[in-house]
Amino acid sequence: MKSISVEVVKEKLDAIFEHLLNNGLRDVEIGANMYWAISDKEKYDLDSTPSLEVGDLAFDVDLIGKIGTPLALELLYFSEVLRAVAFEGSRRNL
Repeated sequence: MKSISVEVVKEKLDAIFEHLLNNGLRDVEIGANMYWAISDKEKYDLDSTPSLEVGDLAFDVDLIGKIGTPLALELLYFSEVLRAVAFEGSRRNL
C-alpha cells in the first residue's frame, strides 16, 4: 500500500504558496460560494452511488480563520479552499 509523507506534502505546499505569493496572488475572491460535496463515508466507496451534500466555501474560510489549537481533522476544511486558490492561480497562469 502506498503511503503519504506529511513532510513531503508540507514541503510541496510551502513551495506552491511561496510561488503564488511571490507572483502577487494574495487574495482570491469567492465567486461560486456553494459546492457539491460527498460525505467522507461515501467518498472512497466506489461500489455505491454517493448522495450529494452542499458545502459552503465562505463557511470553510471562516472555520479556517478560527482554528486555534491545531487538530488533524481541521485539514478537512482546507480542501475546497485549496481548490479555489488553485483555480485562481491557474487562471492567472501561475
